[in-house]
Amino acid sequence: MALSKAPVPVIYVGPSLSQEEVARFFSPILADIRPPIRRNDLDYLPQSTKVVGIIDGVFHANLAVTPREILKALRRGLRIIGSSSMGALRAAELNPYGMEGIGTIYKMYASGEINSDAEVALIFNPNTLRSLSEPLVNIRYGLKCAYQDRVLTALERDTLLSIAKNLYYPELNYPMLLKQAQVLIAPNTIECFRAYVQKNLTALDLKRSDAIQLIEYIKKL
Repeated sequence: MALSKAPVPVIYVGPSLSQEEVARFFSPILADIRPPIRRNDLDYLPQSTKVVGIIDGVFHANLAVTPREILKALRRGLRIIGSSSMGALRAAELNPYGMEGIGTIYKMYASGEINSDAEVALIFNPNTLRSLSEPLVNIRYGLKCAYQDRVLTALERDTLLSIAKNLYYPELNYPMLLKQAQVLIAPNTIECFRAYVQKNLTALDLKRSDAIQLIEYIKKL
């Protein structure tokens, strides 16, 4: 089968969805799959690039991609779509200027339901790009689902969310959250919630599901 000569989309992705998974989603269509976006990356894209998907990005203040860089790229005629993590955050900021947003996390930022960078911040292995902590937005979603499924009461949900917000993001994960909650939440509730998370871990990964939405959207362009 002859390969298409059309410009391939550039996708910046890391801990939200593995690069191997992204490649499988696109197959047999080609895509330029890159690590989480950093400052100045957009300036060095091939001239042929037409579509850019931003899922993940580094968050250190001196390395993160800035709104100004994205605006500059939009003015060059690039179609830039964001989702899941850094992409959702920047898309909410720049949607009035032409950046597109996809997914639940983008909608949460755009509506003002969440507004902090810390919601999507996590640490990841720079070699494997695998996450080493759990982003607050995922835990927020997990608590919401557990409440809807009657695993937690509204008070227990809110208590756990308050604890999660007060944990430093590199230390945030479900085991640490439940350890910190032991003095405030009944042991049987903690065990029920732990089992609920373990059973539904993939479904509760909001970043992952939003990343898949972006991939599926770009495939159809």
